Amino acid sequence: MTDASDPGRSRKRRRGRGEGGISYDKTNKAYIATVSLGRAPDGSRIRRTVRGRTKTQAKDRLQEVRDEIKAGVRTSPTYTIEDCVKDWLASLERDPHTMETITGQAQKWIYPRIGAKKLRRFKVDDADKFFRDIAPLLSKRSLVMIKSTLRRSIRRAQARDLIGRNVIDLIDLPPGRPGRPSRAMTEEQAGAVLKAARGRIDRYVRVVKASNGRYGATHAATESGTLACGTRPHPMPTIIEVGRDLQEATCRSCRTQLGLD
Repeated sequence: MTDASDPGRSRKRRRGRGEGGISYDKTNKAYIATVSLGRAPDGSRIRRTVRGRTKTQAKDRLQEVRDEIKAGVRTSPTYTIEDCVKDWLASLERDPHTMETITGQAQKWIYPRIGAKKLRRFKVDDADKFFRDIAPLLSKRSLVMIKSTLRRSIRRAQARDLIGRNVIDLIDLPPGRPGRPSRAMTEEQAGAVLKAARGRIDRYVRVVKASNGRYGATHAATESGTLACGTRPHPMPTIIEVGRDLQEATCRSCRTQLGLD
């Protein structure tokens, strides 16, 4: 029997800061990995515990904790993506309309889908899946705005040692929902419209005043007195020609019909 006072007696070494162990929890059917973070001011030991369905998974998560300790990351285990985004929003000083837009997007898309995820557990695969799921519902512009919100929120958390890396910087956005078909005319369509307009202009050769009053708009008219706007003047109006330059017509409808504006 070895004397307890013998300096050479084998003793169980205490785990130092950052070291840990893995055990199996039969009740919850999971592997539990615990890592020491040192001691609190009252002398009690500070530990972080992670779980895994397999021993390998528990080891991987334990290594992540060690990496965080080494990097000086001090994220609370309960700190979520929603907490992260709300903290960033609270730090902004923008006009009310911009704040309403950003906050509305976060409330509609971010919080319900990934808001409950722990920031420290948020991975590239999680971000990829999130954007793939919402891409068919949103335009590319909206996706870019939501990505910016997440990237800047997590970047703020990085600056406060709450997370080691920003996974949003590592993803590519999907295309997003197709936009509406373009209403722009083709070159052929535009040519047809101009040709038709030119035909109408050629028929209207003078500018007239069709009114019995002293004041009134001037219209583009044919030689026979038909007005380009299609307005029917008061019965028995006085038709007075005021010129031959159609640009002098002041009737807004005539000008629109002939493409003068």
